[in-house]
Amino acid sequence: MENLRIPEKYRRTGLYIYCYKCKAYSNIKDGSLKKSSSCSHPPDRQVYKLKIHMPGTKNMSRTKILDTRDIKEVDKLRLEFIEQLKNNNYNTSAITIPEISDGNKYLLTYQMKRYLDYITNGGFYEFEAPRELSIGTIKDYKRNFRYFIDSIASTIDIKTIRIDEIKMEHLELFHKYIRKKSSSDKTYDNIISSLKTFYNHLINYERLDVENVFKHVPVHTIQYDPQTYSEEEFNKVLAVTKIENGYDPIRRRSRYREWLPTSFKLGLFTGLRLDELVHIKFCDIVEVNGDLILESDNEKANKLIKRNSNKRIKRLPVIPELLKVLNEECDFELNKNADRFIIAPEMGRSTVNGIITKGFTHFKRLADIDDSKCFKELRTTYISALQDQYGDIIHTSTISDHSNKEVLRKHYLAQINAVKKCANFRIF
Repeated sequence: MENLRIPEKYRRTGLYIYCYKCKAYSNIKDGSLKKSSSCSHPPDRQVYKLKIHMPGTKNMSRTKILDTRDIKEVDKLRLEFIEQLKNNNYNTSAITIPEISDGNKYLLTYQMKRYLDYITNGGFYEFEAPRELSIGTIKDYKRNFRYFIDSIASTIDIKTIRIDEIKMEHLELFHKYIRKKSSSDKTYDNIISSLKTFYNHLINYERLDVENVFKHVPVHTIQYDPQTYSEEEFNKVLAVTKIENGYDPIRRRSRYREWLPTSFKLGLFTGLRLDELVHIKFCDIVEVNGDLILESDNEKANKLIKRNSNKRIKRLPVIPELLKVLNEECDFELNKNADRFIIAPEMGRSTVNGIITKGFTHFKRLADIDDSKCFKELRTTYISALQDQYGDIIHTSTISDHSNKEVLRKHYLAQINAVKKCANFRIF
């Protein structure tokens, strides 16, 4: 597939090439999305998009994404869209969604692509903004859809199979396929859950007459056995995290980065989830009444929230062990208040996430630490130590919901008091 472009004779006001991935628009003068630092995404993420200014307003416009890559058809649709807007006094609510035949509407592959587009870019109407799902979550959906298709591909024609033709026999094939991939009940449940969510979307949003067959797959009861690191174990991991120990013979690459030991310490001394840890910046560390506090988005809660204005924030004390790492290894005083990532600021966040996960696993094994313990057990270690010293205060000191002034007063002020009490808390 080639990059879209707008030939000079078709360049019109309001016609752009748009990248779904980075939300970039083409330059009107050259009519293309040149590969650059601002947009280096593949052609399949590019579409023609109309953005028509509303007369009598300064910045308001009406937009429409076109589902054709034929520039002649695009030119025709542009004129039709402008005419529709004029006839409806620029009220897009009167513009109908393109009709799709029932034959295509019920195709499994069609609806999977449509759902992935929905969670990535939102619905047809402007109020249907996309949910703030992480890139990793969207990739999980893509992977799980591929798993399902691969598991049943030998028994059906994947191009023509309909969503209402999925039977229990197909679920059995999928079940066996997943179990070959992983013996983890949690992984199994997560994969099945994504397909259940997909079918619920078809029923509740797309309004299709179909049964959610995945509801028949039972959820496993997960037996959790929380693990923590001792001071000796953590120090053993740090001791082997050196460049000479970094080579991974299986993947034939080095797992070492000079900032890895610092990231391990920051993970332990903040108790943050990895997705939260890689996003913390120097400006997230603020002083409140003489105490340093780290403010971080609660990524797990925010995955369920659609709007930025409703995001949940957790506030954590900058404990002595954390402050020592910030000062000695992160140049905190020099970078104070800087809008800059603390860990590997020059790299993409998902890349940093992967390096930390795989790097920690690699060096942990070299340190001969129990395989049941991973990076996430650093958070368990933090929470367990905090609960041991301060009882249930952890439940009221990490999450604040700013949905209104009363919630802010009730949770934020209580949280600040709790953080102040924990200011001298130590992990080891």
